[in-house]
Amino acid sequence: MNIGDKTLEKLAIYCPNIKVLSLNACEEVTDAGLLYLVRSKKSVCRNLRRLSLSKCRRVTDASIADMARQAGENLKSLVLENCHLISDVTVLSLAQHCPNLEVLDLSSCERIGDEAVKNLMLGCRKLQSVSFEELTNLTEEGICALTLACRLKTLRLGYCKGLTNDCLESIAASCPDIVSLDLSYCNNPSFTIEGLQAVIGRWEELSVLTLRGVNNYTTQSLAHPNLQTLNLSWCKYLQDEALEGKQQQQHSTTTSTLGANICFPVGIAVGCPRLNSIDLAWCSKVTGSSVHRLAQRSQALKTFNLRGCKVPNLTIQFLTHAGKMVYK
Repeated sequence: MNIGDKTLEKLAIYCPNIKVLSLNACEEVTDAGLLYLVRSKKSVCRNLRRLSLSKCRRVTDASIADMARQAGENLKSLVLENCHLISDVTVLSLAQHCPNLEVLDLSSCERIGDEAVKNLMLGCRKLQSVSFEELTNLTEEGICALTLACRLKTLRLGYCKGLTNDCLESIAASCPDIVSLDLSYCNNPSFTIEGLQAVIGRWEELSVLTLRGVNNYTTQSLAHPNLQTLNLSWCKYLQDEALEGKQQQQHSTTTSTLGANICFPVGIAVGCPRLNSIDLAWCSKVTGSSVHRLAQRSQALKTFNLRGCKVPNLTIQFLTHAGKMVYK
């Protein structure tokens, strides 16, 4: 069904009480169609609770800012993923008129910058889910503004060049309830796996972590007692040691008279005891031996994505015979 402006014109007339409207990938929709809803005699937008316009690439601030203004306090969820013409104007309208917004997806809205995000966080203090993926204009200053969103549970910052360890520390201190975190392709030299590990424990309920394409993840330790889903796909420098860890304890020859032990970082196999799904697709340096031992040590681990990995058939057979779900 081809939904365009004419359809929205009819909605404005015959469906004045719309509360949820999803127009995802309706590329024929333009500002003209959305403005039918805004300017209708029955004020259709005043009732909107949830609006999704993902991949509606022809809409601009001219309609979205007006829709936000009219929906006001009723608007709880707004998805503008891949609406490339949206800018700070829309974000400032949300900050001013939509204080009850809980879910906001601005992925790939590249025109949005720091000042608009800072105003957004001041005006929308009830945000629980935020996606700023591919907001390439955001600097450390804009990302750190997320500290004002203390109710955050889901945060996606993939491809954000401004992410640093300092940002993560500030967010962890102010937003302790995060359960899902996506840092895909965050390759700023000032963001490291060591920095992440230093703060990850503050998110006690964290269950989903995505580090897809993080180039500086090689052998470092990563541990969290409640993590259930871990995506490390395209971490092309990831090595076996990250999965297995170093020997947990090694007797010290230099202090043997004191009976002291030197402690080493543990790998994912030990550090994430509740992990049930891991994505290692295209991690070309990870070996079959390491995957085999990971499966043996991680009793909760049920799903492996091993596409593009140099894992022999013998390892695949072992996993499937052990009842694991394997994508290869």
